[in-house]
Amino acid sequence: MAAAPASSSLSLLRLAQAMARHHRIVIGLWLLLAAASVWLAATRLGIDTGTEQMIDAEVPFRRDSIAFSQAFPALDGVLLVVIDAPTPEEADAAAAALADRLAPQTDLFGAISVPSAEPFFRRNGLLYLDTETLTAMSDRIAEAQPLLISLADDPTLGGLFDVLIEAADAAGGGEQAMPVGDGLPAFFDTVAEEVAAVTNGLPGQMSWRRLMAGDDSALVRTRTFVLAQPAVDTASLALARNAIAAVRAAAVDLGLAEQGITVRLTGKPALNTAELATVSKGAALAGVLSFILVALLLVWGLGSARLIAAVLSTLVVGLLVTAGFATVAVGSLNLISVAFAVLFVGLAVDFGIHVALRCREVADGQAGPASLPTIAEAVAGVGPALALASVCAAVGFLSFAPTAYRGLAELGVISAGGMAVALVANLTLMPALLAALKAVRPARRRPVSGTLYARATARAGRPILAVAAVATVASAGLAPFVGFDVNPLNLQDPGLEAVSTYRDLAGDPNTSPYAAQVLVADRAAAAALADRLREVPEVGRVLSIASFLPDNQERRLEIIDTMALFLTPLLLPPSGDPPSDTGIEDLHAALAAAHPDDPDLAAAFARLDDALSAFQAHFAGDPAALERLADRLVGTLPAWLDDFSLALQPEPPQSIDDLPASLRDRWIGSGGQFRVEATPAVDVSASSAMRQFAAAVLAVADDATGPPVVLSRASDTVIGAFYEATGLTLIGILVVLIAVQRRLDDIVMTLLPLGIAALWTLAVAVALGLSFNLANVIVLPLLFGL
Repeated sequence: MAAAPASSSLSLLRLAQAMARHHRIVIGLWLLLAAASVWLAATRLGIDTGTEQMIDAEVPFRRDSIAFSQAFPALDGVLLVVIDAPTPEEADAAAAALADRLAPQTDLFGAISVPSAEPFFRRNGLLYLDTETLTAMSDRIAEAQPLLISLADDPTLGGLFDVLIEAADAAGGGEQAMPVGDGLPAFFDTVAEEVAAVTNGLPGQMSWRRLMAGDDSALVRTRTFVLAQPAVDTASLALARNAIAAVRAAAVDLGLAEQGITVRLTGKPALNTAELATVSKGAALAGVLSFILVALLLVWGLGSARLIAAVLSTLVVGLLVTAGFATVAVGSLNLISVAFAVLFVGLAVDFGIHVALRCREVADGQAGPASLPTIAEAVAGVGPALALASVCAAVGFLSFAPTAYRGLAELGVISAGGMAVALVANLTLMPALLAALKAVRPARRRPVSGTLYARATARAGRPILAVAAVATVASAGLAPFVGFDVNPLNLQDPGLEAVSTYRDLAGDPNTSPYAAQVLVADRAAAAALADRLREVPEVGRVLSIASFLPDNQERRLEIIDTMALFLTPLLLPPSGDPPSDTGIEDLHAALAAAHPDDPDLAAAFARLDDALSAFQAHFAGDPAALERLADRLVGTLPAWLDDFSLALQPEPPQSIDDLPASLRDRWIGSGGQFRVEATPAVDVSASSAMRQFAAAVLAVADDATGPPVVLSRASDTVIGAFYEATGLTLIGILVVLIAVQRRLDDIVMTLLPLGIAALWTLAVAVALGLSFNLANVIVLPLLFGL
């Protein structure tokens, strides 16, 4: 047997002897503790889903963000449903139908709204167009006046055929044909394309709004939004999952996909749900993989099933107890601290390996299983080294605890506790398991000696030092260029719908979710701030409640009055005459008889005639097909005529009080604050662009908030926490080393490799194009701690 242990290890020796001697009791107590921990974690351990919540709420920018959320709770946590359709009418109809399906589900949704369907904007929407767009629209409507007046009195398929026949007769007789929009050829081509679409079984309807307003008009938008506030469950990984499932089920029930309409979800609830699902799956996968790799490593390194069983059992029990400790210590996991299990497996297994190898070393030369004193001596011999390693690792983990970065602070607290659990488990449970399993036996094969390696490195010492010196100098030059990615969206899978949709919206300044928000006391302050923000080059658009009081109303009203004047019949009740019974054959005859001089018009007539012939040949008088054709060609016409008639009779708002309450609530806070919103002029998804935009806004309003400001300032907080944690780690490690080693040269020889490793780590990150982010910033403090 090896020499008696030193007096400093006497307590550990007695402890290990007791654990091995009473192994049944020790194992039973640990199993009870593990079972209690599992129950506690399963019933009490929650998930904190907010990324903002990972920063201390007392940090100034967090206080600004919280104040904004309290002033405008309806804007916080909105599930954004993005609807894209072939035509504006289909987009609006899909949004309205989806909102109607979701509104009764009050157990899932707090509020449902469709901004584009607001009655106020349906009546006054033309007042918000610029005068050039409105004038161009007026010109198109004037050209189409005869067509519109005829269709207003008979908005049926027969009425449309009558208009087409009248136009064909006029063109065939050499008269001025009834124009519409871009001209009569384009109108006939549009009808021909829609007829062919019905023949080919394609979904959709002809857009009368696009036909009258033009493709480039702001009125012709094929994307619309439904805003839904889900009833969220912040204590579950299934955040808003039921609400999201309800939206998807409603879209399926309405058959929107079959109509060529896409429905995508994004916003904070969808992003958090997707992220948490990804994180939970990733953490579980990483935990399982790390456990498997550790097991394979143990098989290769230990070669004893009983020894491996002891190490892995200690590891699993320690992990379960650490989960229970996490429940008591922090109460909930965040998006970063869920990784505690992977860290525990990777670090705690080292303790077990040290104990197992030391046991085998002490038992070498013995016959049969090692005696209890042998096990106790081995555990006592390695115990001080394990304690030192545990303390150093805990110092690295706890270095974030005093910082404002709550996300990593909680991971540090859990992992530091885990190191304590791992140490105690390996000093108590491990010897009990070794004794119970009779796991310690002499090695069947000698380990490969490290003598050759030591001699080789000694002989090549100078070349190795030279290479290391060059690499260290080069790394010192590269290290300052390491970046920090402020956008947590870049940590998520870009293929996720919530992420790709968010990026899609960010690419358009008109829909960018990266808007800065500022709260001011009154309307005058809002107007003054808006004026200053409009002078900032990085700002693309500034909105406040005053933006919804159209300026230059007189000119716009003059244009609208002109349109209403030459479309007076459109505003009158229908004549009451029965709808036309004009059919396809009548239109065929008119097209065949017409021989216009305009070759473009003649070609358009021929294309429509061919499309009608193909339709008839395909459906052979099927009345249901004729109904589908009518729905395709004039299905959106009555609604468009009603909407346009309403828009020709605006009620221009003269003051904020004239605006609808739903709009005022989105711009005037619960405490009377006025909101000013600034959206970026370009896509700011990249960290540098986001920082630039946030800095430009903050230079004008230092209490601004919103995603760009929050993310930029959060990154500054994290970077500050990084420096603070690194400094605290170095101080803590230095104190430990002084207490243990006492000699300056030993301390320097211990810290020098760590400094070199840190420089090399930063250099490799720069060389590979990797950036620090909210999650991996723990790497350097942890490196020093380990």
